[in-house]
Amino acid sequence: MILALELSSRRGSVAAYDGARVVAQRAWDEPAARHQAVFTATTEVMQEAGVTWPHLRAIAAGRGPGAFSGVRVALMAAQTFALPNHTPVLAVSSGEALALDLVQEAGPHPVAIAGDARRGSIWFALFHRHGTGVKKTQDWTLVPAADFARQLPDGLWVASPDWARLAAACGPLDPRLHWIEQDRHPSAARVAECADHALASGQPPEPVEPLYLHPPV
Repeated sequence: MILALELSSRRGSVAAYDGARVVAQRAWDEPAARHQAVFTATTEVMQEAGVTWPHLRAIAAGRGPGAFSGVRVALMAAQTFALPNHTPVLAVSSGEALALDLVQEAGPHPVAIAGDARRGSIWFALFHRHGTGVKKTQDWTLVPAADFARQLPDGLWVASPDWARLAAACGPLDPRLHWIEQDRHPSAARVAECADHALASGQPPEPVEPLYLHPPV
């Protein structure tokens, strides 16, 4: 069983995944970014899934991009939960987890997961459907907001966990693109699926640290 935590947006979630299906999950909105709900939700998910800490195969956490405080809480909580039993901790890109949801809707079209990075810039990466999962075709990067849309191919779908901020940063929306004009949040269930795929494929793990794209100041 994999326990997954996702706190990179205002929609927090926790899920237990057995390698084939989500056995239990909780989700909540927490606009104030206090993140206390994750601890109650984790207890409830573990009880509903009928699993105890020593029997977890791994604990996964979304590492962003997104709300930096939420990402730090998710990673710290995962490492704390893992410590007594030396359970492996896996970090998963929250954006990749969201892309896994969107490619089911977008079909053959590539998908951009993007957000307002402040300082006049936008963070984004590009994905396309690959079997039952997703494949990243352009890694996470920062671009000036004015240059974002012109770098994207025709027909691409664009989604964000904070649509209002992305739209304000972009200005007029390029009609060549398919903009999903509402918040789309990554979920712990998809974080767990991504972590399970990483374990099965033996691919190198992502760093267990927030995915922060701005250079340090």
